[in-house]
Amino acid sequence: MKGITANHYTETVTLDDEKYFLTYVKSSQTDFKYVSMVPIDKVMGKVKHTKYRIFYSLIIILVVGIIVIYYTMHINYTPIKQLKNYAVDLIKPEKQGMNAIEILRSTMDTLTSENNQLSSTIKDNTSAAKDYLLFCLFKGQIDSNEDFNKKGKRINLSLTKSCYRAILFKLNGLNTKEKKIYIIEQLHILLNNPFEAFGRELIDENNVIFLLASDDSDIETIHRKLLSIQDFFKEHDLIITIGVGNSYTELNQMPNSYLEACTAIDYRFVKGNDQIIYYNEIVVDSSKFVKPPNDLNKLSVAIKQGNTEQVDQILVNILSYIKDNNPPLFIVKRLCYELINSVTKTMNDINKEYAVPFKRLPHVFSLSEFETVDHLTKIIKRVCINVCSYINDNQEMFTSELANQVVNYVKENYSSCDFSVKSIAQKFNMSVPYLSQFFKNHTNLTIQDYTTSLKIDKAKELLISTKMTINQIAEEVGYYNVTSFIRRFKQLIGTTPGRYRKDYKN
Repeated sequence: MKGITANHYTETVTLDDEKYFLTYVKSSQTDFKYVSMVPIDKVMGKVKHTKYRIFYSLIIILVVGIIVIYYTMHINYTPIKQLKNYAVDLIKPEKQGMNAIEILRSTMDTLTSENNQLSSTIKDNTSAAKDYLLFCLFKGQIDSNEDFNKKGKRINLSLTKSCYRAILFKLNGLNTKEKKIYIIEQLHILLNNPFEAFGRELIDENNVIFLLASDDSDIETIHRKLLSIQDFFKEHDLIITIGVGNSYTELNQMPNSYLEACTAIDYRFVKGNDQIIYYNEIVVDSSKFVKPPNDLNKLSVAIKQGNTEQVDQILVNILSYIKDNNPPLFIVKRLCYELINSVTKTMNDINKEYAVPFKRLPHVFSLSEFETVDHLTKIIKRVCINVCSYINDNQEMFTSELANQVVNYVKENYSSCDFSVKSIAQKFNMSVPYLSQFFKNHTNLTIQDYTTSLKIDKAKELLISTKMTINQIAEEVGYYNVTSFIRRFKQLIGTTPGRYRKDYKN
């Protein structure tokens, strides 16, 4: 220990092959020197023990962490794996050995591409659906504004205004399909303020027909709009001739307006191109012409009755009128359309009730395809006679069903103030004498006797089950003269309504 001058000193020494901590301390007060030797193993044992505990703890934590991570990854990967398998089944990737992420990325790329194609297809189909709906409208297959809006709901096509007319645009100077599409798009944009306008191209590549809906039939506003359209297209070196049909408040009159617009466009032969031609300005006074035969209602009744002879005679009368009186072309076209429309509605009524198979009739767009009126009349006659033959072959079924419809109509409407034999005849397109005989044949009662029976039975029910006055009951069952009601009640029941009620209570 010689040479040590410090007051405190520590070192490691080996004694008999065992290591010790040698500590030397010199007291500053007594000048004593203290020396101690402690085995290192004894001193460091607790430290080593603590170190091992920490080490093993870390290992346990690491193992548990790995297990938790594995389990968590397994849980999270299962949906991805299922999604990957679904994607493989869905797109069947051509490359083999792709991992899940690559497969999902490929699937998303494929679905995105297909979605874009689908969106494009839907857009094209929507456009086609709009064209078809307008085609049906101008053919006369749309009965009302409600019918149009119901069918157009899915393709965002609706009408909110109350006056409708057809406007035909004849385009000169078109040389590409793209230019025509651009023209139609611009017409939509220009016309849809302040109006509602929907258009489609016709078979004639230079013609575009538009339905124009407005709040009223103010022709001045429409004329200013059409002038601005002409000016717009003149700037694009395009000449547009415009034919304007009359305004109607019912959509089922659109075929008439279409025919009028076509007639106006044809009149450019006189007025020239680049004009706005209104049908009501070119139509001649038709009062000097013999009126066409009013046989269309009779034709409908004859078809429903299967009367081929009457169908033939009515068509002969219409054809004779056209040939003998030489009316203007627009009158002939209108008459032909009204003939087609009347027969079509009759066919549709029959088909809805009895599922009768019949050939489709010509429509307003096809009038120009027929060389002569004889040709058109022959086609209509052929279809009518085929349906008449079908009706005659199934006469019992048709007659029974028609009788049920008439009886049900009477039951539902006998108390209405406007109920009459004439109103029934108009409803079923029959003459009054024929309806009366038809009803009696199938019920063994006249219409008057049958409705009286219904009224008295209803009155008896009300007398028993309600506290309504006699006047109120009379009006409820369709008698608007209480004296007539009491007299008729007593005649059939044998007592007055008041006595009938008292007797029932007693």
